[in-house]
Amino acid sequence: MTTIHAAAASHLLRRLAFAALATIFAAGLTACSSDSNILGTSGDNSQLLSQTAVQPSPAPTQISIAPVIGAPEAVGNQLAAQLAQGLQQKNVSVAKSPSDRADFTLRGYIVAAKEKDGTKVSYIWDVTDPTGKRVHRITGEEVAGKTDSRDPWTAVTSEVMES
Repeated sequence: MTTIHAAAASHLLRRLAFAALATIFAAGLTACSSDSNILGTSGDNSQLLSQTAVQPSPAPTQISIAPVIGAPEAVGNQLAAQLAQGLQQKNVSVAKSPSDRADFTLRGYIVAAKEKDGTKVSYIWDVTDPTGKRVHRITGEEVAGKTDSRDPWTAVTSEVMES
């Protein structure tokens, strides 16, 4: 594997993690307030301290990562683990099991296809609410590198995903 291929795959993973994180934060902030001002109050702000002291703080937003569809199981599991680790490093709570409460679910769909210039990896990430309604979609394509194998996933190695 060449350094260029590893760099391209690393770039893809960073973009996916950043996009997922940005989506989660945007969705969480949007859900927090529908009022016209930043504090979420419409009148006298002097009551804000007494209101927040009495009301319990809401539970932090938690996201669940669904199994990745389209990739071989090993690739999907590794990608999901890397996403979970990246989100946790950014202090985003990630559900540990499907039975855990989740405010949003990150669903990934990935396809790899051989092209003239290398292996093209196309992806779609959907962020859905608890009812399954999509609240945001992220799409893109990257070229991972060439492979002599008939299986395009051989160009997307574990070393590429870890770098």
